[in-house]
Amino acid sequence: MRAKHCDAVVSFVLTHYANMPTKEIANALGLTCCAVYQIANLRGVKKDLKYKREHHGNRLMQAGIPTRFKAGQRAWNKGMKKDSGIKINTPKNTPL
Repeated sequence: MRAKHCDAVVSFVLTHYANMPTKEIANALGLTCCAVYQIANLRGVKKDLKYKREHHGNRLMQAGIPTRFKAGQRAWNKGMKKDSGIKINTPKNTPL
């Protein structure tokens, strides 16, 4: 059964959710992050765009840098024939 939150908790979430990390809100209120997300979602509150850019903006720019191709690096399969492994409508005695 869903727990009902008091008005003070809901008003705290509504005022601070847009510009404060969710973990800090959850710790201040003694709730889980999921409970804070649920309160905000039910009331239609979103994180501020400026907050998102400050805290999460470079995450996508930094992801995968060690595994990206460097300039001039050859792919491991360059020049190899593409073989899907599926032979459609060919007799069984056809050489591969």
